[in-house]
Amino acid sequence: MVEFCKRVIEVRIAAMLAFRIVLSLPPTGRRIFQLRRGMILATSLVVLWVLNIPLVALSQIPPHGRWRHFDIDDEPRIQTLRQQWTSTSSLDSPSTPGVKEHCKRLLDLFLVSVLLDAGAGNQWTYHETGTDKSYGRSEGLAIASLDMFKVGFFSGLDDQPYRVDGA
Repeated sequence: MVEFCKRVIEVRIAAMLAFRIVLSLPPTGRRIFQLRRGMILATSLVVLWVLNIPLVALSQIPPHGRWRHFDIDDEPRIQTLRQQWTSTSSLDSPSTPGVKEHCKRLLDLFLVSVLLDAGAGNQWTYHETGTDKSYGRSEGLAIASLDMFKVGFFSGLDDQPYRVDGA
């Protein structure tokens, strides 16, 4: 399950990278993307390269990886959250969420967390909810976005907090 979700996340990251390579903002400053047709082949090669990266154990993901940011100080926050989803069915439909729903939720969490990580600098810190711990930089932004995700900050539906709605 974890390996499958990790693979889906890798593919999603490859797609985001491809989007940045193929599309660009024009120099005029207008906020309309332009397709750079000459970059389609290069983008395809990047996506294929990411898809062919062999899966590794979670412990081998470098500390700068988002999953590792969530699990700073060896606290398995993602695993704990997934266990909560499995043991709590009242937040969804009458049944416990399955593998597909877990992956959708994790994709939403990871994507919004990465997009919010604009670099907090050296001074900013986040005080983790329910602990006396504080984190800065990417780790702090990861934990902050995780706490926001858990309370439904990104969802427009009160009965479905574990989702990110586009606006």
